[in-house]
Amino acid sequence: MRSYEAGIYDIYDDGGRLLKELVPDQANLPEFVKQASTLGQGGNSNLFALVMVDDGKVLQKFATADSGNTWLSTLYFSRTKDRLPIEAQKIAAANLIEACDAFELVIPEFLFDVAEGPPDTNLVDVTGLRPPSIVKQASVVMEAAERNDEVHYAIERADGTRYFPIGDGRSVSTAIEYFDREHRNFVPRERREFAVKVAAQAAKGCLPISDAILKYAGEDFNVKLDGFLAIRYTHLQHEEAEIRDELVKLGADARTSTPLQVAQALEAFDEKTGLSAMWDRDIPDPYLTVFGLLKEAKGVEPTGETFHIGPDAVTSDELNRLADRGKAELIQHFGETFANGFARNPVSVFKSLPLPEKRTVARMAASADTAWG
Repeated sequence: MRSYEAGIYDIYDDGGRLLKELVPDQANLPEFVKQASTLGQGGNSNLFALVMVDDGKVLQKFATADSGNTWLSTLYFSRTKDRLPIEAQKIAAANLIEACDAFELVIPEFLFDVAEGPPDTNLVDVTGLRPPSIVKQASVVMEAAERNDEVHYAIERADGTRYFPIGDGRSVSTAIEYFDREHRNFVPRERREFAVKVAAQAAKGCLPISDAILKYAGEDFNVKLDGFLAIRYTHLQHEEAEIRDELVKLGADARTSTPLQVAQALEAFDEKTGLSAMWDRDIPDPYLTVFGLLKEAKGVEPTGETFHIGPDAVTSDELNRLADRGKAELIQHFGETFANGFARNPVSVFKSLPLPEKRTVARMAASADTAWG
């Protein structure tokens, strides 16, 4: 009779061996994973996605005590779930979905394929139960490979050439490392394509992605968009009014167009006006300008932050007050486009500014705050 006690299912069973295979460079792990707490058997069963009873023996698997444990458990479950009976897989998947949601982690699609509705327990008696057959497992793997064939390469050009295979965990990790080093040698539209495809493949395997991939793989508008457009506007002060008006219209189109449409239009605008020569130096490229971080937090700007710019300092509250009461002064210094963008997202726009403009705004905010009392 099969015993599940000796099986390897999560990171506590193999001491992290599978993790090292999937993420050879542990420095690439998210910080919250590095800080995950360590749990042992015999603790609080509510801190695990699955509690199996095997012939009277209690086995706690797939810890969900914090975001780091949940991330690791999801990664391991994606690789080891087929070693478990179907009943245990369904319960573990349902509880991992709930934990990922609670800790605001991306929920891999495969969890929804395994789970059957919300969890009502994490306990299952596996005595005498068997995992699904090897033949069935192979069939599922082949079907998944066929469905994902179109995203096996990070770059696919119009002439049919394809680069950077990303069909397994190791190739995805290699692609991420390459992008971190070399993405500035890509044209911007290929930075976006590469990041989106790699992020999608990494999510399927619960693999970590780097900050560079996060920045280019976003789905929504960047909260710093107005600030980045305002920087462009300052570089066009000596151009004809029609050129500056075109940039203003492009920013307004963000209210009715998709992020991709705006990024493509901005790319054409930068190339036409010569601003493309400033990419990666004075201004972010169009795709980094338009798209926000993947799963970027939305909502109210943070309060209570203090920003130091050399000897100067300014708080987020001061920036918010400047946006609320100092629009005329902002227009005088930077123009109406900048002032309008700053009014919508003062902290985000401030963070996006080059150092000289940042110092000017900080001093304006601090002095204005004093004048207003």
